[in-house]
Amino acid sequence: MPPAVLAAIVIPGLVSPAGSIDFSLANPRWIAGLVAIAVAMRVRNALASILAGMATLWILQALSS
Repeated sequence: MPPAVLAAIVIPGLVSPAGSIDFSLANPRWIAGLVAIAVAMRVRNALASILAGMATLWILQALSS
């Protein structure tokens, strides 16, 4: 799958989970996405970036509850 297609599928879910664009700290999805991107750029390992992003998302969601 070309990277542009993947980005077109993923980005709306990160920045607009409720239907409107939300870059606030109340939206943990875009923060977890940034962490996953940073890990992917650093270690070049897809599994590590997925695990880092999911762990970040779960931690942020637990802290906001």
